[in-house]
Amino acid sequence: MNTEQSHLGYVFLTILIIYLTLKLFTYGKNEVFNSKLKIQSEVILLFFVLLFFMVLPSLFYPDSFRFVSVIIFFNLAILLMVFLYLHTINFNRDKSTEDLGRLFIVISVISLIFAALLYTLGELQLINNNFYQLKEYPRLYGWYGNPNRFGSAVAIGVISSIFISGFLKNKKTCITNKILIIFLLIGVVLSGSKGALVSLILALAFYVISTIQLNKKMKKKHLVFIFLFTGVLILLISRMDNIFSDRFVNEIVRLDSLDNQRFDIWINTFVILDNNYLYNTIFGNGYGYFQDYIGRSPHNSYIRWLSDFGLLYLLIFALFILSIIRNLTIRNKGDIFLQSLIIYLLTHQLFTQSIFQVRIEGILFIVILGIVIFTKNNMKVKQ
Repeated sequence: MNTEQSHLGYVFLTILIIYLTLKLFTYGKNEVFNSKLKIQSEVILLFFVLLFFMVLPSLFYPDSFRFVSVIIFFNLAILLMVFLYLHTINFNRDKSTEDLGRLFIVISVISLIFAALLYTLGELQLINNNFYQLKEYPRLYGWYGNPNRFGSAVAIGVISSIFISGFLKNKKTCITNKILIIFLLIGVVLSGSKGALVSLILALAFYVISTIQLNKKMKKKHLVFIFLFTGVLILLISRMDNIFSDRFVNEIVRLDSLDNQRFDIWINTFVILDNNYLYNTIFGNGYGYFQDYIGRSPHNSYIRWLSDFGLLYLLIFALFILSIIRNLTIRNKGDIFLQSLIIYLLTHQLFTQSIFQVRIEGILFIVILGIVIFTKNNMKVKQ
């Protein structure tokens, strides 16, 4: 947060927000306000309420405001960019959802290629930045500098590739996409990120079940394959120590590290709540309080929000998510894709902190939010 690049980033974000705001009010002689746009008002209202309650604890912990302000600027800038982009394509949800899927496929593929090259070569230079990976370190992480963040980026690419496969008609393109999914899955596994893998499995399970419900013709054709795939997956996991090498099991998947370390960190939440005043429990202690008080990151967004932003913030966030889901429908394959991504992100927050952060998951969440707020469901389902 205190590097020269981050300081320049703060300035850039501020200028970008001012520019986009001016652009919004001068775009095409007020075309923005004359367009046939139906904003989901309850969603955007809850979003700004969340931002307000993110700032409010700074009254108790003033040093945290400079960190929160960056996050808020970042999120507003992304939301405004999504709005302007959607306006150029007439707020079309099916088009913007497909574009979102293709965008994250590109991001995940480039991430995987870079991570593989870095692992192979040990050193790569990108613009003015040098990237290194020690040969002894077995997990892939690429330019993310963290295998868990890399694993999450590639996992999002898997979900996006499966969704985009429904739009592919060329046989060669379909085969290429299937091969791509396999390599992206391998990338998730080689990242060794349990959070990304668990979140991906839940998201894909929801996607498959919802797609089957949407298209009744898929039931007989695909149910047997799904059960066989699940059975093989369970068998591989249960016999992992016998099938795979010790290096893979112990250093990448790290089966021997399945202990209570995370629970030991999370249990400190009760210590904070026990020492809190009532208004701190309700309104929070300020951004970063958990880490400063305990000395370690909570590795869990829900615990961080409870400690830093308070119980009221957590309840408003639950209403916020429900309002987003309410604006999506299981009768639409694009909305099923968005719902699957939301399930992935919400599950992933049990293992990390990435929503409302300057991270790829945070960008994805705000883009989804922008699509929900500024578009309506108009995708025709192909049986």
